Amino acid sequence: MKKELEKLLYDLAEIYPKSDIAKFSKEANEEWHYGLVTTELRPNQPLIVGFNWGAAKDYRHTPQTEIKPTRLEEEDLGSMKRVLGYGHRYLKIDLGKSASQTNYCFFRSKKESQITQYDLDLCSPLFDRLIATLKPSMILSFSSRLRDYLINNQKAVVTESRTIPFQSGKQTRSIRAIKARLDSGTEILFLPHPNYPMKKQAREEAWEFCCS
Repeated sequence: MKKELEKLLYDLAEIYPKSDIAKFSKEANEEWHYGLVTTELRPNQPLIVGFNWGAAKDYRHTPQTEIKPTRLEEEDLGSMKRVLGYGHRYLKIDLGKSASQTNYCFFRSKKESQITQYDLDLCSPLFDRLIATLKPSMILSFSSRLRDYLINNQKAVVTESRTIPFQSGKQTRSIRAIKARLDSGTEILFLPHPNYPMKKQAREEAWEFCCS
């Protein structure tokens, strides 16, 4: 697995200069670059997948050149730390110790909207290779843009979904919890982002549905 991951990092370095976001960051006189994963990769374990890496303000990022031997629980997870508790409760798994983390698009940007279709097309084959190498037991995603991209482009097929209503003030709002499968056959669960403003009961229902 190590050899294939090193090859992925090498190929990522090859495609990044061709990306739209590389040109955009250069024009802005900033360094955003790219990354493959934030943690060591654990085969046959859960994988958390977001849309793309963020770029910090007034910070010159460097490209990732090696896989860090750290666990997810050792990372600065911010609001995503709340996901670990739900993993314990609904998956009966210690995500902090077992899960790995990556993104579908490996390029950094300050805004998701700065990532173009061309950039996604560049990263898609590398992401497929990463999944084939890692063979995750499941994928958890909290990104609505990734959900819409994968489903709308037939890269993920929905197997079950549930619309969950909840009250927000005087309004009734709703979210969708989705079970789907990638072309590789890997199950991917689309859950509400920890920062999404919603009732605790509705969030718990989404987790219970997806993890049942």
